[in-house]
Amino acid sequence: MAEEKRITPEERPSEKVADLSELEAALQSGLALLGGEAGAQRPGEPGEPREQKEQGKQSLAAAIQQPIEITVREDGVYASIPVAWVDKVDLSMLYRELARRKITDVDGRAIRQLLEARDGLPVKIAELNPSEVRDAQAVVTVSDDGLAAYLEIVPALGGKPLTREAVEAALAEAGVTYGINWSQVEVALQQQEFPHRYVVAAGKPPVDGKDAYLEYRFSLDKKASRPVELEDGRVDFYNLQLVQNVQKGDVLAVKIPPQAGIPGMTVRGQPIPPKPGKDIKLPRGKNVEVSEDETQLIAGTAGQVVVSNGKIHVLPIYEVHGDVDFTTGNIDFVGSVVVQGNVHSGFTVRAQGNIEVRGSVEAANLFAGGDVVLLRGMQGGDRGQIVAGKNVVARFLEHAIVQAGEEVLVEEAILYSQVQAGRKIDVRGKRGRIVGGLLRAGELVRAKVIGSKLATKTEIEVGIQPEHREELNKLNASLAEKERQLDQLNKALNTLKNALAAGKIFSEEETARMQKILKTHAFLRDEIVELRKRKEQLDALLSSDPRGRVQASEVMYPGVKVTIGHTTHLVKDELAKVMFYLADGEIREGTAL
Repeated sequence: MAEEKRITPEERPSEKVADLSELEAALQSGLALLGGEAGAQRPGEPGEPREQKEQGKQSLAAAIQQPIEITVREDGVYASIPVAWVDKVDLSMLYRELARRKITDVDGRAIRQLLEARDGLPVKIAELNPSEVRDAQAVVTVSDDGLAAYLEIVPALGGKPLTREAVEAALAEAGVTYGINWSQVEVALQQQEFPHRYVVAAGKPPVDGKDAYLEYRFSLDKKASRPVELEDGRVDFYNLQLVQNVQKGDVLAVKIPPQAGIPGMTVRGQPIPPKPGKDIKLPRGKNVEVSEDETQLIAGTAGQVVVSNGKIHVLPIYEVHGDVDFTTGNIDFVGSVVVQGNVHSGFTVRAQGNIEVRGSVEAANLFAGGDVVLLRGMQGGDRGQIVAGKNVVARFLEHAIVQAGEEVLVEEAILYSQVQAGRKIDVRGKRGRIVGGLLRAGELVRAKVIGSKLATKTEIEVGIQPEHREELNKLNASLAEKERQLDQLNKALNTLKNALAAGKIFSEEETARMQKILKTHAFLRDEIVELRKRKEQLDALLSSDPRGRVQASEVMYPGVKVTIGHTTHLVKDELAKVMFYLADGEIREGTAL
């Protein structure tokens, strides 16, 4: 080896051209990778073609993976290949490794000998030219996104190991000023491993902004309804809480505004703008208003809040597309309710507006602040009831309990029902019958036929508001009971007075009992006075209202009891086209129109 002539590129024999050309190509590739040629760009720097970057990365990765050891001695440069790797290292791998270490003036025959030896021993591959002696070098590269800086150490060639000053200079040359990890730099200086990449600087990635979003003040889960659990642990399947009611002015949704995000910083000290959050448009639907600051959706009316086609609506009408049964539970709504099917026994429909039922109603309960309209009718089983703030309109009412603030209008018949209306009860359809039950109206009860040939007991009361008559009936009952209690106390007091007159001396217990009786007596006496005053007021109302009318435009049968004000008349004969009214304190007959 010592006698072999060192071969330079200019002296390569022709028979070695192919091998030496490959060596030169590998050397040039390695120099470009490490920035050894004038004007060459480092991988990952801005402006470098994407393809060249990828090739550089692949070359670097390949070099890092090669188990080839290079050592520098006083008499030259030596290379060795561990025995375990002799079958895996080829000429191109060796050339690339030499290029990475910037060892370019090598002995080609020595390279061949190294590959053929296969014994793991070092072979001198180049003379140590004093002009080529160099210190270890620092190569700093920056990631494409600018968020990391890497330090690679090119080993010394007969020179000094890498210093911190050299690293600082390399960082400055690469423009790295932010996020430098000096502790990692110290680790690199101590280890000085090759090949190895040390992460010596880290940028700060931007924090993207958050998009605006809505906070809903009602449930969006249509399946979230659950039966109400009672205090004793039982479940009330009649109350499923399907309807989400809102009042006018209720906040339905609040927009949380978008956030701008937090800027980041590259290792070169360049700010990285964050991706700003996107704003959203408030999904305003029907009967919904937007707050002045445009951050809230507010109910413009009372009703049911729903989301349809991506918008929030408040519907003043709640529609049940089938029956009111165990699939729906009871309905309680702040607007109006339309039931397309039937209302089954035991269920309740409440609405602050109107109720319309297009099917039949069984022994159910309907409570409306406005009107109740039954397209078919009600078979109440003496339990079902209707309470309407205004009117009740039905095809028929049978064994029902009905109360209307204004009118009850029935097409066919009222059968065996308790019906009261603030103004009138009118049954004027084709059949137009009232049979059995108790009917009360402030002004008028009218039908084609009242009563039946069987003299069915039918009671009709007019001339006073039904609630006043109801109050008077309850007042009379209460007054009678309290007068009975007062009479008993009077008897007890008389007994005590007689005992005192006879000279009896009472014990403390008897004296306390007597004092209690006296207090109760005084309290009852005052209550009775107040009840009698209210009774006089109601009696005056009954006596002063001559407007009450009862009319049968075709026939009224015996067994009908007519009360107008205080006066009552029992019909004993069949009467055609008759009207009863009050005149001079008496019920008189007229002709019904």
